[in-house]
Amino acid sequence: MSKWGRLLAWAGLMVVIGLIPLAIGWGDLPDPVATHWGLGGAPDGSTSLAFVPLIHVGLVALGLLTTSLFRVEGEPTAEAFAMLGLMGGLGLALNITLVQLNRGVEVWTEAGEFSFWYLGAVLVGAFVGGAIGFSVGRHWHPVRETKAGAVPVVDVAIGERVSWVGRATAKWPLFMLGGVAIIFVLIPETGRWIAILLLILTVMFLQVEANVNNDGLRIRLGGIPVKKYPLSTIKSAQAIDLEPAAWGGWGWRIVPDRSAIVLRRGEALEVVFLSGRRFAVTVDDAATGAALLNGLVARSVREG
Repeated sequence: MSKWGRLLAWAGLMVVIGLIPLAIGWGDLPDPVATHWGLGGAPDGSTSLAFVPLIHVGLVALGLLTTSLFRVEGEPTAEAFAMLGLMGGLGLALNITLVQLNRGVEVWTEAGEFSFWYLGAVLVGAFVGGAIGFSVGRHWHPVRETKAGAVPVVDVAIGERVSWVGRATAKWPLFMLGGVAIIFVLIPETGRWIAILLLILTVMFLQVEANVNNDGLRIRLGGIPVKKYPLSTIKSAQAIDLEPAAWGGWGWRIVPDRSAIVLRRGEALEVVFLSGRRFAVTVDDAATGAALLNGLVARSVREG
């Protein structure tokens, strides 16, 4: 079976597992069922019982659509399996919550009260599903070694001012907006503030920009300055073929000996600091940026 075939099989498994709670409690649920609760915890909205399974199928289908963003050489990666696992785990947790609150009542208005413990359980379900999906995907798509490129040096004359800008864009942050809809369903009264935060994060992670100049390295996310590394702290730089899993995943990642801003796989600028820590950012034309940064470091050494 091809890796895409395995991915489809994994999606099918997510659908089946997520529908099990509904199948078990179907005969004890009212029609319609409560599917929306106010901030006080009381049910204030309902949905036809027949439509509920379609919501879960839709979540898994959305996850399947996003997997096209997570592929290398035309094959799905561990992150693709993780995305399906996340959506499947989310749907499973939502269905368990729905059955728990609606089971045994005559009409949906008598459903149990929704508490933030349920919200926590739903988020845990999504996280666990994503983690399991990543483990399954890793079995079929092992992590590639992060390959370093050549380490050229651009000769920078004393007194010369230079500048280089590398950028990378990504589409996957747009799928963060799917979380906005879920939040509005669960907690509409305060959801607008969370939605604003998600919108800001989405805009920030649509594009990353790295600027090498005489002062060192500057990083911007969505045009917003987020990090500055003075030239005096930098030991060397190189272009690498970055594998997200080796750097902690996607987004802004921080692990014990390194940090990275990862919007995609592939070409990235890696900086090694005098402290021994490393930083990487996925940008185009990383080799040029690394060569110029090495030239600036070499010039500062010559100048003493």
